[in-house]
Amino acid sequence: MITLLILGGAAVAALVAGASLKRKKAQRDVEQASLPAPDGRPRPAVVTNPESQQETGSPKIAPAHSEPEPQSGDERAEVNPPALELPSTPIEPGTVEPAPYPAFRTDVPPGRDARRQQAGMPALRSEPDFAPQPLAMSDPQPQPPAIPDLPPVTDPEPLPEADPEPLPIIEPEPQPAPEPPSSPEPTQPTIIVASDQPPVTDPEPLPNADPEPLPIIEPEPQPAPEPPPPELMQPTIIVAAERLPKQTFTATGRLSRRQQALRAVPAIMRGPKSERTHMSRIVKGGLIQTSLACDTSEPLDKIREAQTERTLKYVDQAGAEGVQILCMQEIFTGPYFCAEQNTRWYDSVEKIPDGPTTKLMQEYAKKYNMVIVVPLYEEEETGVYYNTAAVIDADGKYLGKYRKNHIPHVAPGFWEKFYFRPGNLGYPVFETAYAKVGVYICYDRHFPEGARELGLAGAEIVMNPSATVAGLSEYLWKLEQPAHAVANGYFIGAINRVGYEAPWNIGEFYGQSYFCDPRGQMLAVGPRDADALVTADLDMDKIREVRNTWQFYRDRRPETYTGIVRL
Repeated sequence: MITLLILGGAAVAALVAGASLKRKKAQRDVEQASLPAPDGRPRPAVVTNPESQQETGSPKIAPAHSEPEPQSGDERAEVNPPALELPSTPIEPGTVEPAPYPAFRTDVPPGRDARRQQAGMPALRSEPDFAPQPLAMSDPQPQPPAIPDLPPVTDPEPLPEADPEPLPIIEPEPQPAPEPPSSPEPTQPTIIVASDQPPVTDPEPLPNADPEPLPIIEPEPQPAPEPPPPELMQPTIIVAAERLPKQTFTATGRLSRRQQALRAVPAIMRGPKSERTHMSRIVKGGLIQTSLACDTSEPLDKIREAQTERTLKYVDQAGAEGVQILCMQEIFTGPYFCAEQNTRWYDSVEKIPDGPTTKLMQEYAKKYNMVIVVPLYEEEETGVYYNTAAVIDADGKYLGKYRKNHIPHVAPGFWEKFYFRPGNLGYPVFETAYAKVGVYICYDRHFPEGARELGLAGAEIVMNPSATVAGLSEYLWKLEQPAHAVANGYFIGAINRVGYEAPWNIGEFYGQSYFCDPRGQMLAVGPRDADALVTADLDMDKIREVRNTWQFYRDRRPETYTGIVRL
């Protein structure tokens, strides 16, 4: 049914399209017939004769030279081509009725230029040289498309008005439960036999009942073996050679004398190391030894300026090398004037800490973040003078001072009692940014009591600025202070002057400033006859190691030393 409707609609659309084409063609023919002929005469009018058109199917044409009937202007103005009328009879589906062609009219008025010529006026434009010919009405009539024969569409079966009856549910009949077998049959295992192996026989079936348990046989008690006699435990002794410095060779390829001497040192038995975990604390120390910078006959201010300038050169070097604790020689701002007894040298004293040298060294300590021990000739008040060392912390802060306690007065030229009063500050230890520092000055080193006092006060490094000459104390120079280091378990920095000092010339100041560790071993030694900065890395952990090995502080008996304090 739907297919027929679609085809009928297509046929109607084709008919309407054909009629529209015919109307457009007839209208075009009427417009051409209204135009005048080229010679100015009117075109032959096309007269539509409906009766003849119905009989013959073609219009009749009036004679070309027939004169048109006179008409008034109003009648001529009302002459218009007839409008194309569509047939009023409706077109039935499946039938085609050809639309009539419009006939050519013969009463069309002449064109505009023909009327101007009749009135004696020039034409406005030229007319074409041809005359329109009547169109032949022999065009084939459009035929509607053929409609194929389609099979009739049958209606589907109507749905039932009621739901179908449900199918009956057939429940299965209950089956009796199978009776269990009288005795279970053992399941036969599946045996897979390899191609090259003999077939495996079935194992014997297991018995239905558990097997009888095997009797437990207890072993007969055995007598306990007699313990072996106890053996005496031998203590384990670990002996390790002390770490030696890097070996140096002479030009002949042999070890230097110092290396040979170190090799001759016997092995040292070490104690157990502590299991405490902590960062190793290394402190870099520095010592400055110099010769006299100018003649002793120069003014005292000039002597102080020359000595200070020479020393500051090594202070700058120490700062560049990262020295953390630095010390100069005894009364570094002048000569060792104790070789004579002359009141002239009283004027070389200065205040501590308000004197110019202490203030200057505070600036350098802050500049290089360095602890500096500054030995000076101190004036406490007029006529009261001390051989003193000021201690300045790494931030430039003045921490305090130590005054020399033991004042010599011996030949050939150590007349110190003329210049110095014995110290009255005891044996202080200064808590600096890097270590606990104590000070011992020159002649103090001959007295072990003060060295023990510094150890008891917690000193880790003891600085000993000195001025000593060959022939009198050189054989003691490398004996006494390493012994103090061993007996008290701390580091020592010993400083000495260099060269000869006129006019006294009491002997050669032999330099050889050095650092030694708590085992008494030399870490660094300066030259004998040259100005120098002597540096060494001091491992503070070695103090604990040595004190845990040698319990000198634990085993001392101060209650038995009554004679030492006897005046």
